[in-house]
Amino acid sequence: MGVGSKVEIFNSALAKVGVEGVTSPTDSNTRARLCNQIYDICRRDVLADHPWRFANKEATLNLTVDVPVNTKYSKIYQLPADCLIVREVEDFDLPWEVFQDKIYTSTSTCIIRYTYDCETVGLFSPGAVEAIAYRMSMDLVKPLTGSNTDRETIEKMYRAQLSKARFANATQAYNPEVQANSWLNGRY
Repeated sequence: MGVGSKVEIFNSALAKVGVEGVTSPTDSNTRARLCNQIYDICRRDVLADHPWRFANKEATLNLTVDVPVNTKYSKIYQLPADCLIVREVEDFDLPWEVFQDKIYTSTSTCIIRYTYDCETVGLFSPGAVEAIAYRMSMDLVKPLTGSNTDRETIEKMYRAQLSKARFANATQAYNPEVQANSWLNGRY
């Protein structure tokens, strides 16, 4: 499933802005320097924006020795270092909250599903690669072209690409049909 490389993402972003590409992330020009400055920020932004299947992990968290103070929770668990955003806690019937790099809850064990800081471009879906490139181009257009109006156009294209990529990502799992029951049968 993997596609692209960091240079291909850089060049896709630069092409969307209408400027010359780079041959390496270490090129000694303004384009490469700007791409390197914003790449990780934009990549993390896109990753956190959707539960991408290639960037999902599940983990059983370690209970900390910290004691909750003035809170409705009785336990504190340490989030994994690579966690960008918690998507789900297994025992979802109990309340939970993220504070800094910890989860506060009252469960005796804490298993989470989360989006991790995936840096391996080869794992990215084609749609996510394009979304990252569009996201980067939003930040590159002003410093490279001086245009603010182009940023608005690119942002619209980014939103459209993100929607398309999200749809493709959502089709990568089994979704059982809704079974009829007395409530549904009574309505139709």
